[in-house]
Amino acid sequence: MAPEPFAPAQEVEAVASQGVSPVQGSHDSVESLVDHVVENGLPVDITRAIHHMGDLKAMGLDYGWGTTATVESMLEFLYIDGGLGWGASIIASTVIIRLVLFPFQVMGSDHMAKMACIQPLVKDSAEDMKGAVSERNSDAILAARQKQSRIYKQFQVNPFKTMAPIFMQGVIGFGAFRCLRGMTTLPVPGFTESGWLWFQNLTIADPYYILPAITGGIMWYVMKVRICCSFRLLRPF
Repeated sequence: MAPEPFAPAQEVEAVASQGVSPVQGSHDSVESLVDHVVENGLPVDITRAIHHMGDLKAMGLDYGWGTTATVESMLEFLYIDGGLGWGASIIASTVIIRLVLFPFQVMGSDHMAKMACIQPLVKDSAEDMKGAVSERNSDAILAARQKQSRIYKQFQVNPFKTMAPIFMQGVIGFGAFRCLRGMTTLPVPGFTESGWLWFQNLTIADPYYILPAITGGIMWYVMKVRICCSFRLLRPF
C-alpha cells in the first residue's frame, strides 16, 4: 500500500477552523518559526514521514531561495528519490558540494602557492611603494604599482582568486548549517534514528567529538600539503 502523502494544508485548515492560527503565517523568518515551534509546538503533524518534494517547506522550513533552500532541496531529493536515509543524504550532499567546489579550491590553492613563491618580488615592490608614499612622489607610486602589476601578470597570479574558494565555502557552509539547524530543531521525522554507529541521533551533537576531530585532522592535512607544494613550487622561480 502506498504511503499517504504529507498534506499539511488540510490539517492547518482544520486547526484554523478551531480558532488556532497557523504558525508559518505569523513569523517573518524560519528562525522565529523554529523558536515558536520549540515553545508552543506545530499545528501540523510533523511525525508523518516525508514522501514528496516540498514537504519540508510545508512543515515550515521555507527559506525562500539561496544556498539554504538549495541545500534543503538537495537533502530532500536524495532522501525521497535517492532512497537514502537522512544520515546518508547529509553525507552524499556533502560529497556533491565538495565536488562542485573542488575546481575552485584547486584554483585557489594554485594561486596561493604562486603568491608564496613570488612573495620576495612582491615585497620589494611593496617597499618601493612605501618609500614613494612617504616621499609623496606620485610618479614613483605609479611606477611601483605598474611593477607589481607586471609581476602578477608574468606569473599569472590574481590575488582575488585566492579568496574566492574561501568565500564560496563560507556562504554554502552557512546555508547548510542554517538548514540542518532548522531540521534538527523541529525535528524532521526520522532524524532521531537515521545516524550511523555511535552517532544515531542526528538532532544532538556528536557525544564523543569524533566528527570534529576527523574534520580538524583533514583540515590540518590539507594545509600541510598546500605548504609543502608551495615550497616545492618555489624552486623553479
